[in-house]
Amino acid sequence: MLSEDQVEEIMIELREGTSYKRISKMFKVSHYTIQDINLGRCYSIDGYNYPVRRAEEAQKRRRLKGNGI
Repeated sequence: MLSEDQVEEIMIELREGTSYKRISKMFKVSHYTIQDINLGRCYSIDGYNYPVRRAEEAQKRRRLKGNGI
């Protein structure tokens, strides 16, 4: 079970473009749990817009990182 602080940290990682896989390892949960948090299916926090990170944004960030930007 994740604490509210941990969920907020996960949301920060999501906004920064960290992969589900990496976040799941950091918090010792499945990548499905991270996906559900991103979509607001579980551990939703009032005041947040869901999804926290849209798929297009994540792809753009990965491309930029791959280009060294």
